[in-house]
Amino acid sequence: IDASPTIKIDSVFTDCSDAILIPFFANSVTLNGIIKLCETVDIKKIKSIVTTNFQNTVVQKEYYNLLKDNIGKYGIEITEPIRNLSFIESMLDARKTIWEFNNKTATEVQKIFFKILKDMENY
Repeated sequence: IDASPTIKIDSVFTDCSDAILIPFFANSVTLNGIIKLCETVDIKKIKSIVTTNFQNTVVQKEYYNLLKDNIGKYGIEITEPIRNLSFIESMLDARKTIWEFNNKTATEVQKIFFKILKDMENY
């Protein structure tokens, strides 16, 4: 469940969860939220952090690297970023999933999800 920390409902989800996968948008607000979450939950529950909607800008690269620097010490899987791609927008508009495509872009994203699934399977 991708909840908004601003509505203070995250603790309900994290308390009831066996495993947590965190979506990350490479900005200061999201990074600070993840750092606070790591300080307040059982860190063993957090299995992966997935950077989404990533644009290869100086600012987003900086926040992605800050994420790795601050969270890497916990042993949490931080995936390669899923880039902001027009393909994904078109896929969503067509109401298709990433698994319904067999092109280079889809394959890159599928590899990230396969890694996440494998990590979750070991849980």
